Amino acid sequence: DIGSTANAKRLAKTLFYNLQTNSEDLVVENFYPYFSTQEEARTAFAIFDKDGNGDISKSEMKEKIFYVYKERKDLHTSLRDLSQAVGKLNVIFLTIVAVIWLFIILSIFGKDIVKNMLSIGSFLVALSFVFGNSLKILFENIVFLFITHPYDSGDLVSIEGTDMYVREVGLNSTTFVTWDGKRMYYPNNLISQKPIHNVRRSPNMTDKIVLNIDCYTPQSKIFELRARMRDYLIRESKDFLPDLEIQIQEMDAKLKISMCIEHKGNWQDSGRRWARRTAFNYALKEAVEEIGIQYYALPQRV
Repeated sequence: DIGSTANAKRLAKTLFYNLQTNSEDLVVENFYPYFSTQEEARTAFAIFDKDGNGDISKSEMKEKIFYVYKERKDLHTSLRDLSQAVGKLNVIFLTIVAVIWLFIILSIFGKDIVKNMLSIGSFLVALSFVFGNSLKILFENIVFLFITHPYDSGDLVSIEGTDMYVREVGLNSTTFVTWDGKRMYYPNNLISQKPIHNVRRSPNMTDKIVLNIDCYTPQSKIFELRARMRDYLIRESKDFLPDLEIQIQEMDAKLKISMCIEHKGNWQDSGRRWARRTAFNYALKEAVEEIGIQYYALPQRV
């Protein structure tokens, strides 16, 4: 059972060494003895072979097991939040049903329902001025959570440019946590009016790298830079798609160039995303200096 990060690490290590034979990395043949058919073994192997290069390293095995652990943990939290929300709705609907049954019982015992309904109706009209807006908000929250359903617990979302992890989903509000640990409490009726970018549900995502270089840089050096960075993406194919183009965005005293790198997967694991981007930037800096391209720091916002 993967109940903690320590257990996940231990399981990944156990699986890897139990499957390993002579080679340093695992190959599909290592999976054959444990499956009924070779097709099933190849399907299971592909789950762990993230870069599709035909072997599984220890880091790939560890990463996949950690991913499964996090997904299970987030799923458990989502089911808990959903159960709590449904429980609150159940109380509301049971109250409504109880009131309806009260009228039915009164009619069975020959009570004057019309007279009682007029009295209760007057009371409900008075209450509507007090709780009418609350009932409207409750209905909007139900539609937002159960029909629109833009996120689950554990999802990384971006709302008005702020990246946050969904920590807890309630019937009336949602708790978010920012990258620096701040807890944010948002009423659901306010969030429902804002655009929500759900990172976890997104496909492959792309980073844009911008660089200012000398305006007299020859085209041949820019092409060489593109070739060098494409080679880097090929070497790191487990994290990136091996495709890159360099575009000139502005031509002034400097050349402002940009390049887009497509990650394999989305940025749900934001720490891993920034680690990949940092490694790419170091490789870019090294390539620029070796080729002899003069570059400048981008202007900073004040």
